[in-house]
Amino acid sequence: MASINWHFHHWSGDEETYANPFTLCMNESKSFTAHFRRIGDVDGNEIVNLIDLLYLIAAWGSADHDADFDHNGVVNFMDFLDCLLHWG
Repeated sequence: MASINWHFHHWSGDEETYANPFTLCMNESKSFTAHFRRIGDVDGNEIVNLIDLLYLIAAWGSADHDADFDHNGVVNFMDFLDCLLHWG
């Protein structure tokens, strides 16, 4: 589970996916790492700034997983609000 002000971003390792949860078949030893990002941080630099806000505006209405903080499948006002609330 993500700490406050952070959200799940993706899994890496033997399989790469943005799905959470996801189904896997454990038929051999496998390794996975969960990656989290600060809410509002689109570019992954751990700072929410103007670049993130501009990216959100450009991604508005799309299914861009980097900008969809609430994971509802579309970049919308709630994602924009998250970015503003976590600014700085």
